[in-house]
Amino acid sequence: MRRKTNEYLGPVSFDSVCPLFLEIPWGQQQKDCSEESSMKIDKEIKNILMESYEEVHSILNKRRGHIEKIAHILLERESLEGGELEKLLQE
Repeated sequence: MRRKTNEYLGPVSFDSVCPLFLEIPWGQQQKDCSEESSMKIDKEIKNILMESYEEVHSILNKRRGHIEKIAHILLERESLEGGELEKLLQE
């Protein structure tokens, strides 16, 4: 059972139930929520994923110079020590 609090959906808890016989799913799955709730959950998941994607994209763009420098060094030497990496990131 997974529990999560979301500002749009509130505290939610959904657990998928699927009967197993010899670890092979069979029969109909029991739905944990209505179609409307399922659509709201899907929408919130999409929003969370898009926000996360945009945040990661922004971070990678801000640090692109460091990433390219590290990638170039790794192509030449295949490894970096922690101290070297810290020094590169401080430049």
